[in-house]
Amino acid sequence: MGKTTLARVVYGMVSKQFEACSFIVDVREVYEKAGKDGLLQLQKQILNELLMERDVNIHDVDNGVLMIKNRLRHKKILLVLDDVNKLGHLKKLAGEHGWFGPGSRVIITTRDKQLLVTHSVNEIYEVEALDDDEALQLFSLKAFKKDHPAEYYAELSQAFVSYAKGLPLAIEVLGSFLFNRSIDEWKCELDRLKEFPKRDILDVLKISFDGLEALEKNIFLNIACFFNHMDQDSVIKILGYLELYPIIGLSVLYEKSLLKMNHNYLWMHDLLQEMGRDIVRQECLQDPGKRSRLWLYKDINSVLTENTGTKAVQGIVLDLFEPKEGLFPFDTCMVIVIPGSEIPEWFSHQSINWSLIVNGNEIRMPESGVDITTIASDHILLSYCSTTYLRDRFSKSLVEYDANGFCEIGIRFEIDYGDKWSKEVKKCGFHLLYKEDIKDPIPTDSDSDSTLVTEGNKVKQSRDEYDGAGPSGEGSSNDVPHPKRIERPTEFGNSDSEESSEYKDCDEELSDVQ
Repeated sequence: MGKTTLARVVYGMVSKQFEACSFIVDVREVYEKAGKDGLLQLQKQILNELLMERDVNIHDVDNGVLMIKNRLRHKKILLVLDDVNKLGHLKKLAGEHGWFGPGSRVIITTRDKQLLVTHSVNEIYEVEALDDDEALQLFSLKAFKKDHPAEYYAELSQAFVSYAKGLPLAIEVLGSFLFNRSIDEWKCELDRLKEFPKRDILDVLKISFDGLEALEKNIFLNIACFFNHMDQDSVIKILGYLELYPIIGLSVLYEKSLLKMNHNYLWMHDLLQEMGRDIVRQECLQDPGKRSRLWLYKDINSVLTENTGTKAVQGIVLDLFEPKEGLFPFDTCMVIVIPGSEIPEWFSHQSINWSLIVNGNEIRMPESGVDITTIASDHILLSYCSTTYLRDRFSKSLVEYDANGFCEIGIRFEIDYGDKWSKEVKKCGFHLLYKEDIKDPIPTDSDSDSTLVTEGNKVKQSRDEYDGAGPSGEGSSNDVPHPKRIERPTEFGNSDSEESSEYKDCDEELSDVQ
């Protein structure tokens, strides 16, 4: 059950043990509606109920403080202050233990743990989410007016309970809304919730968000849109680059129960995450290019392919956790050697040395199986490997991205000088071959349409600006997937020569946030 409900239960159980009792509901809301007059109103309610008088006369808030201390200090009372969000309110309503008689109890419900710590309360109890059985029982009481689902509604009831993730507020809102509705209406509402959460739920959850400072709001929205379930250290590093002062900001979110940590991983309740994402959607419902954050494929694809992005866009992240199918449905690695001294420009990332670095893992390429021991002139070795050939953690690394949608990829070719048959490498290069490239012609400098989003400056950059080797001749790629090009095998090329060449390492860190 929720904080207020739990407080009411306790109040009902123990109220007979006190001389007088008072339950003050929605302290925050009363103050927001009436300001200082609201505090005066609350003080009058406390005195009226605890002194059991009809109309106590209070001149102002300070006079109310004196009256509470003087007239209740010898009386054993039970006072509940519900939904307090300001320390100043507590100081005017229940400032110190000595305000009330021996044996008195004051119960405070709040979204802000730090408020209770600062006020030096005796004990703090954090309300936990309902377990599955409790959640289903509460939902059934609201939806069917009994403690179990009606016939034929059991599976749908479980689906709604699962959506609520143990949050009593969501369970009550959904159960009440679905009362006396047909199965078809239930199914339609379940589908609708996936895209349009219940406004009644979001509005209540948003109360805590509205109380945050601007930097804390940005941290919350970034986590809701991009970083939920990531390890805290990585998130602190990313948010630090954005100058959001994450160490203190995350502490505030923890204190307000907007965020939790589980084994150093950030955890935000699904409905809180949905509330945060809804805030971003509300920035511009019709045009995702005018929103501050993009995380859905359809929105990212629309903005990038239609070039509708604006300065409002602060971040774009596309999660691709599941490995994708390679270009060919079977394991394959092909190697050929042809005469030549120049690697085609299509192998856009070029340098020297021999190994592939993906997301910090070094992937040793398979033996070529090609006899090049008799080559006496410059030749090019072309190697193609599908992602399915690079099994286990290697193929997985090729399709995983960090929190900003980047994949760290570097390439290094090395010569084993202990092998008498080895050839020295003059240059090397690689190109990520997308499945869509089979349908499209190989891009040239003039017709390239690929797009890159960089984290540091949050800018878009065309492939013809990016794919060439850098000034030093090194090649690397902080590879962000083309909206239409997700599935990727990899192709490599290197040029062999009898001439000696200086060893050159091009293993680069390609993401600012790694």
